[in-house]
Amino acid sequence: MRKILLIIFFLGIYSFVNSQNTTAVINAAGLQAGFLGGWLYNEVSVSNDKTIRAELGINMWFYETFGDQPYFYPSLSVEPRWYYNILKREKKNKSINKNSADFISIKGIFVPEFAHVPIKAGYSFSNSLAIVPYWGIRREIAKNIFAELGLGVGYEFHFGKYASEDNLLILPHFRIGM
Repeated sequence: MRKILLIIFFLGIYSFVNSQNTTAVINAAGLQAGFLGGWLYNEVSVSNDKTIRAELGINMWFYETFGDQPYFYPSLSVEPRWYYNILKREKKNKSINKNSADFISIKGIFVPEFAHVPIKAGYSFSNSLAIVPYWGIRREIAKNIFAELGLGVGYEFHFGKYASEDNLLILPHFRIGM
């Protein structure tokens, strides 16, 4: 199962990279904040409606093991995005500033073991990789301020010590940024 999902993910990235190269989407970089963390991102246009997006983030989560304390951990993600209605928005003279459109993506999220800081003695983490198909919207809400809203459902794989703890992942997505 892992191999099939990884193959599908990398084939998706390959098909995005080999698309034609006229552009309605633009290259964009910035900072985003959401309820569960903050992220630096860079989005590179590969065709008129497709991009490759990379993110480096600090995520926050609450684990029952740690009581009510929030736990922060870093993540690195890569996702090909297809802005499926950006050309239609452009034809209707709607704002497409910094890729304001609806999108579908397949997000790969890597969380490294070495970057975790244990909060509770005797508790450790393992490397994990999540593959999450996403649907979302990106809109300009003020000059150079953007909001993203979306939802993804995927699968998370753990490697090393906790390899048997793979699980289903549901990721709501709400971010505001520049």
